[in-house]
Amino acid sequence: VPYGGYRYGLISFVEEWLREQKKGSKILWVKGTFRSHTTYMAGKIDEAIADIVVAAKDGMSWLQSSMKMVSKKTQGAVEWVAPSGFLVSQNYKQATRRRVKTKLFGSITYLSILEETQDIDHRSMASAVAPNFIHSLDSSHLILAVNRLMDEGINSLSTVHDSFSVLPNDVPVLMKALRQELVHLYETFDLSTQKESWEQMYGVTLPQTPVKGDLDLRWILDADYSIVTGN
Repeated sequence: VPYGGYRYGLISFVEEWLREQKKGSKILWVKGTFRSHTTYMAGKIDEAIADIVVAAKDGMSWLQSSMKMVSKKTQGAVEWVAPSGFLVSQNYKQATRRRVKTKLFGSITYLSILEETQDIDHRSMASAVAPNFIHSLDSSHLILAVNRLMDEGINSLSTVHDSFSVLPNDVPVLMKALRQELVHLYETFDLSTQKESWEQMYGVTLPQTPVKGDLDLRWILDADYSIVTGN
């Protein structure tokens, strides 16, 4: 959800899933009603998300509404500092479409070229902030975990996005480091800190952040399994 689960995104996911299910099956629907079916299903999924994943959707909504306010005030890039200390700069510009007539393989063809302007695309700024913000947190966890592993004397490792690989004998140390750094990151991180930072940087008054829940993250330290595996 924090990756920007808008209704149109849900519709696209449902359509893709239905097309996969239809291959080699007898799934039928009246011609011309495919979009209405997928829109209905997407709406039900959106309702379920709102009921089950309340905090994630609230967080996404806060980031989007705040970004709209900040980007309209700055009319330029909006920045924040990730927990790792990395400076993130988000700057989406509006684009104009220009049609170009050219010749390709002996035939006349027309191509459309998008040319970036100097005007901020406020819609893209708002829709992109949730996934970009989450990625900045994910990358911070990666950096903090790698630094911890280096301190532990582990130099043979590789990472791809949010996946980690170490030598077989180092897997227990990897799993411990990932858990400890994840807990530390999210026990100390709070959206209210980001709110204060943006208000000070850009001179705006942002809406209140969602209320932080009481989930005890420390159970992660004793979890039997992890979505991250070492090889």
